[in-house]
Amino acid sequence: MYTYVAYFCFNEVIAFLKMDVNALMQTMFIDTRSSKTSFFKVKVGSSILIVFLLATLSTAIQNTTVESTFAAEIYTTDPTVGLSTTTPKMTSASCVDVICDGCSNCVYDTTKECVCKCISGYKQNTLGRCEAVLCPEEMLNYPNTPGIVVTFPFTQAGYSNASVDTCPDKTSNDGLPYGSRVCTLSGLWLAPNWLSSCDANAQSYIGITFNTTEERQVAADDLNIITSDPSSLNADDITTTVQALDNVMDAENLDKNTSSSVVATIGNLLGVSEEDLQKSGQAVNLMQTLDSVGEKVELNAGEEFQTVSSTVAIGVVQGNSTEFNSGIGYKFYSLSTPTELGFRSDQLGTFYSSKPDEQASSYIVLPFEVLMQTNRTSFYAFLDDKLFRASTATGTYSGNDYIGSEVILSASVVNATKAQNLGTPVVLKFTFTPNACNLTNVERMCAFWNENENGFWSSEGLVHQNITNETAECHFNHLTDFATLFSTTSISLPGSDLITIVGSSISAVCLILLVIIFTFNRKLKAGKKFRSAFLLVNLGIALLIFNVSMIVSEQPSVQKSGCEVIAVFIHFSLLASLAWMMVEGVVIYINVVHGIYARVHVTDRKMITSSLLWGWLMPLIFVAVVAGVDMDNYSREDAECWLRQDLVVFLVVIPAALILGINLILYISILTFILFRPRPRSSVMMIFVYST
Repeated sequence: MYTYVAYFCFNEVIAFLKMDVNALMQTMFIDTRSSKTSFFKVKVGSSILIVFLLATLSTAIQNTTVESTFAAEIYTTDPTVGLSTTTPKMTSASCVDVICDGCSNCVYDTTKECVCKCISGYKQNTLGRCEAVLCPEEMLNYPNTPGIVVTFPFTQAGYSNASVDTCPDKTSNDGLPYGSRVCTLSGLWLAPNWLSSCDANAQSYIGITFNTTEERQVAADDLNIITSDPSSLNADDITTTVQALDNVMDAENLDKNTSSSVVATIGNLLGVSEEDLQKSGQAVNLMQTLDSVGEKVELNAGEEFQTVSSTVAIGVVQGNSTEFNSGIGYKFYSLSTPTELGFRSDQLGTFYSSKPDEQASSYIVLPFEVLMQTNRTSFYAFLDDKLFRASTATGTYSGNDYIGSEVILSASVVNATKAQNLGTPVVLKFTFTPNACNLTNVERMCAFWNENENGFWSSEGLVHQNITNETAECHFNHLTDFATLFSTTSISLPGSDLITIVGSSISAVCLILLVIIFTFNRKLKAGKKFRSAFLLVNLGIALLIFNVSMIVSEQPSVQKSGCEVIAVFIHFSLLASLAWMMVEGVVIYINVVHGIYARVHVTDRKMITSSLLWGWLMPLIFVAVVAGVDMDNYSREDAECWLRQDLVVFLVVIPAALILGINLILYISILTFILFRPRPRSSVMMIFVYST
């Protein structure tokens, strides 16, 4: 990340030298009886202030290097938060400033008023703006227990929602909803899926035999509702649910309703924390379960099966290959309005041509060469790459690789004799996430998920790619899971992690020696030297915490878990180091410019108390507020332990610039005082005593 071995060795040497010079200054600036002394004090004062400025600027350079390195090497996109958005199209210059939710473009109506044309799932209100279509709040009787009325809340069209009412206390499903249902794009509710019993659990569906299709569907519905709150699930719950799903899938064919509930359950499990998903070891099994749904869902010739959950979608086509002479594909539409609800029901769908309509932002097209081998084709879409990361041994990718496309697309064919080395390639197009569009100095590439060994993203079989700042078109000669991979390893310095560890280690050793020497050597902190020793030791401790945190952050086990905590320590120690440098600047300023006041009024107790409050407490409060507002401020998808990229300027650069600016002002003030203050004239008084 950065090289600073020479700086820290120099910094520690300067710290040793500065101690006695600071103490000397505290006495030298009071004595003005000798012109030689005045000349010497100017030299000493100027020298120590220059050293102080160099030390401050050196630390600033180090901190800036850390920030710049993180900005260059670490770039986080968080595809799990909302959907990718596009700027609404404007067809009239006078309507340019009119942007509203759900707006496809703005035009003049017959009254020459600028109004929005609404996308599907939105309607125009009385102000000419678009607002989301909502399914109304509705109360239904719970069919499995008489006397219970269940309320389904207002829900945005195209999404599903659970009931407000939940199972009572002292039941297995305490706090879980009685059911869930889908709100269609027209604002009408579909029939709900009900929980069979508040005592139903995933464990009860492991190892049992389903005698009818209805029993299998009840089990699938129960698993969907039991997992409807991903935040309450842990690794053991995931394992139990996957085992129950395996039992539900143990059939030659599945009806569409059961298949939809299975996909919805998988979507719920993908909402669990990445750590628990990886810990469960069930990521690969979930992928296989999705493949099984594509193979087993019951379809007649010419039929399709489409189901969309919040994080995963599947489309299956059953038909004769002669119908797909131009190819068959799966497309994804970006919504013009951001949302945190995940996929909407109409965002994905199949098409029968070599290219979809222009509104599709991402898609995959299979050639006729593949289709002629089978009569069933399955497509899959993933909102993010959590499932793929969790399927690796470490839960992360190598280097600083991550996914920059708005969606991950996959295709598979049943009983295909040749899915590799195709003469006509699989064609894909991806649109990048909004943050990824602004990324520079990285390598963008089309990639597929290689399931061999531990799993990794690879460009093997890539025969063509055309990448711009916003999109990527890729041609592969095989089938699998596809995405666009963003890699920063191409601009990283070779061995940069090793340089960080070695540099931080050397600096940490020097700082430990500094703290030990000034703590246990009484001569260096006796009398007037105490204050300088106190400030220097605290600055050394802050820098020591920073270096140790940097060393720990490079460990793979920490990057896998605990990275947020280390990021907090790095941020805190960095701010504390800057704060203690500012304290040193203020103390020097008071001693030089207001020496008499400092000797009379600034006691050791006052200096210690105020220094501790500013040097430790202020950075602690600052970091605690940042973490308390949202701990995800210290969470990055690329496994690096640092602040989110969009927060670095506000939480590091601006505070550092303010402190360095104040230190610079103090330095100029001190130097001006030393060089231009009036000098008292020397006088000699002679007394003659006569004796007689």
